[in-house]
Amino acid sequence: MKAQDIIKSVKWWESKRWIFNLVLLVFGLLGVYKGLTEYSYYDWENTDTIVIILFVLLANICYSIGILSEIWDGYYFKNRIGIKNYRLPFLLLGLLITAILSYYATWARIVKPWFW
Repeated sequence: MKAQDIIKSVKWWESKRWIFNLVLLVFGLLGVYKGLTEYSYYDWENTDTIVIILFVLLANICYSIGILSEIWDGYYFKNRIGIKNYRLPFLLLGLLITAILSYYATWARIVKPWFW
């Protein structure tokens, strides 16, 4: 894999990271809103802030798997797997999973605090 190919892959994925983080934010806020409308009494704790920060960091680490998988395919398999051809489906699948997890996790934290 050439250095230019690696740079192109990184640029492609990194140019969409803001969309990923925006989806994470919007669905997290929707989960908070929905949770607060169902369960009006909730005390925000310091652990909630820490959990949100860790969740966002973990989600962004998982997002980086797209970049790493392309580099891995190019270096070890000389692009025989063709992961580059599946960029958009991987991105959309990651967005869907992130939206569901961020919505449900924030909603459940407010409505069912004993669940955690």
